[in-house]
Amino acid sequence: MLKGDQVYVFNVFIKAVQEKAKGIYIFLDAPGGCGKTFLIETILVKIRSEGNIAIATASSGLTATLITEGRTVHSTFKVPLDLSRSDFPMCAVKKGTSLSRLIQDYSVTIIDEAPMLHKIVYEASDRTLKDVCSSSEVMGGIPVLLCGDFRQILPVVPSGTRADIANACIKKSYHWQELTVLRLTTNMRVHMHNEQDAASFSNLLLNVVDGRAKIVSESDNISVPELGHVSSSLNDLITKVFSDFTENIQDSDWLSQRAILAPLNDN
Repeated sequence: MLKGDQVYVFNVFIKAVQEKAKGIYIFLDAPGGCGKTFLIETILVKIRSEGNIAIATASSGLTATLITEGRTVHSTFKVPLDLSRSDFPMCAVKKGTSLSRLIQDYSVTIIDEAPMLHKIVYEASDRTLKDVCSSSEVMGGIPVLLCGDFRQILPVVPSGTRADIANACIKKSYHWQELTVLRLTTNMRVHMHNEQDAASFSNLLLNVVDGRAKIVSESDNISVPELGHVSSSLNDLITKVFSDFTENIQDSDWLSQRAILAPLNDN
């Protein structure tokens, strides 16, 4: 069941689709755990249950597998792999083809993990859809819902600087001015389990990435509260996570509740 912010976003988008409004272009800002994927699935089910075509896409193949009938943006709209060959690139979709006729019947397009896509992908898709749909409306008048979190992975720019990566984001495109930004703010994973420690950790992470964490020294350090156990050595870490390992080595449930994650393969 949808809750809070999810209900609001669902109602806004579905109402626009049902009223056949043109130029509906929404970005859903949703940090991890806020129920974005569940909301996407609910929107897809609603639209498809009414006999309409709802296209589910994502910036990566892995993300696309998490959505019912999901495909990558590049596969769906035939986006060229090299968009630098032209000043005004377009997708490989020609008017009059079976694909172009299918696109004209789209009721909705959803793009998950949208911040990972280079801004040129949106600009090329926009030009193509306007041409295919013979419309001057943004994205050819097809309602589009972009979803993601700019706090996570941004477009990959080979050998690019931080400035290059920032400039590749959709926020640096004329498209950003066309978007209506909606937000999910409630961490549903924390809310469902009602765990205070998890809620505190979630809020701490958001404060850090949003630049709201309190700086406690001139070296830009921040104060991190007591969150779990701080290990002084590798052996201490292993002992803490897998205490009583010998007694529980055959207990699959016990083992499945424990894991040590490392940021580098060398670790």
